Amino acid sequence: DDAATWRPRGSVEPTGTATTARAVRIARRTTVDVPVHPAAALEPGTRLAGPALVDADDTTVWIPPGHSAGLDERGSLLIHPDPEARRP
Repeated sequence: DDAATWRPRGSVEPTGTATTARAVRIARRTTVDVPVHPAAALEPGTRLAGPALVDADDTTVWIPPGHSAGLDERGSLLIHPDPEARRP
């Protein structure tokens, strides 16, 4: 099971996939610029650390601070809390 074996440790933002940044308000307190990754540029095994956005033709996925996301071999973006990440 991918969810059982996926590990957020060592999550890194892949080089070259973020094409822009977008201002996002987090918890009504802070506005931060977060990287925007085109969904079409992600490959299986890609890991993203939040905060980040993934833009597809039909949706935008928010990866919150303190979470990591990984693209599995079926193309599903799995988002998990990252116990090693600091939350704002």
